[in-house]
Parts: sequence; structure tokens; C-alpha cells
Amino acid sequence: MRCAVLFLISLLSFLVLSCSLMPEIHHDAGLEKTSGKAVCCRRDCLPYVETPHRLIHAIEAQLPDGNMALLLGVVLVDPRKETLSCVLMTPEGFVLLDAVAQKGLEEIRRGVPPFDSPAFSAGMLADIRLLLFPPPGTLQDAGHLQNGASICRFADNRRSITDVVARGKDRWEIRQYDAAGFLRRSVQLSGRREGFFEQIELAVPGFMGYFLRMTLLEAEPL
Repeated sequence: MRCAVLFLISLLSFLVLSCSLMPEIHHDAGLEKTSGKAVCCRRDCLPYVETPHRLIHAIEAQLPDGNMALLLGVVLVDPRKETLSCVLMTPEGFVLLDAVAQKGLEEIRRGVPPFDSPAFSAGMLADIRLLLFPPPGTLQDAGHLQNGASICRFADNRRSITDVVARGKDRWEIRQYDAAGFLRRSVQLSGRREGFFEQIELAVPGFMGYFLRMTLLEAEPL
């Protein structure tokens, strides 16, 4: 019951935030928008995957159909080949989703409702890219928010905008917006283990939206 209440609170909070526009970025006098300090957000601070790895997470999920589930997630990622695969399964080992992506091409190898939806699997793969790879596009702006948190803003040719925000020691936030500036994904990251974030909370709004709370169990180089 307590877990359900926490999920509802997190989900309602995100739905409110999803109606908000991008925050204003403030700059210190004399510093350019894309200063060397700002590039740290992309290359040095966040532990993006540079070599092939297998990652295993325990997942508490609020699914698109409104149900809650405990899952295991296994991700195989090879940034050099631009490939990744994602398997979601029950704690007993029953596979709910097996999807792969390679250089922009995506395939569902296995899926059971609601995981068999191409839109849902594409969204999950997009989530994984957001978590493991540098933000798409180029650095457009950098500075700090009104509360003093450091922020870097990236934009790509699909008019998607990604903010990377440093909230404190080993606490980060990634927020992705559409072309109109409305929030479409929010990720909270905290703790470090074997070079990766130990705790991840990811929320996606909409008809096929979902909320995931992920705990890193294993990170193995391949």
C-alpha cells in the first residue's frame, strides 16, 4: 500500500510538471553560454557508457494500463556499434519484452500486452538512450537555474531539447522537451556504483505513459 501511494505521488507530481515549459537559464557575467565548464555536463560528469556493458536493474513500474509490477531489466549496450537490446522480465524469468535497436532500426523480438506496442517499445529504447548515451544534438546553452543548480541544454535536428541538471553530489536530473518546450521525459539519477547511477526514477506522461523506479543490481563489461 505504501509503495502504491509513493508511486501515485510521484506520478501526479510529474503530470503537473509535464504541463510546464522549459526553465530559464541564467549566466554569470563574462562567461559564454558554451564555456568549457559547461561541457563538463556532457563529457566528464555523467557516466555515459563508452564500452560494451550488460546492466541489470530491479524495476518498480507503473505500467501504461495503470497496473503496478516488479520487473527485472537487462540491457546490453555497445556504443561503438550503436546497438542496444532491452529485455524486461518478471522476477520468475518470464520475458515480457525483448527489443533491439541498431543505428536507428528497431525490432520487437518478443512482446506481450502492453509491451507488444511498437510505440511503447520505441519509447523504452529512447529511454535507454537517454540514460546511457550523451544527449543528442549539440550544446546550445549552459549556466544555472534560479536556485543555483548548474544546467546544460542540448538541441538536435528533430527539434528535441534535453536539459542536464546537476542537483548536488551524485544527484542529477535529465529533462527532455518537445519542440514546443513541453516536458516529455524526466529522469532523476542518484548514487554511484561501478561507475553507473545506482538509483534512477524515470517518468513519461501520455496515453502510453509509465513510471519506473530502477535500482542497479549489476554492471558488467563485455
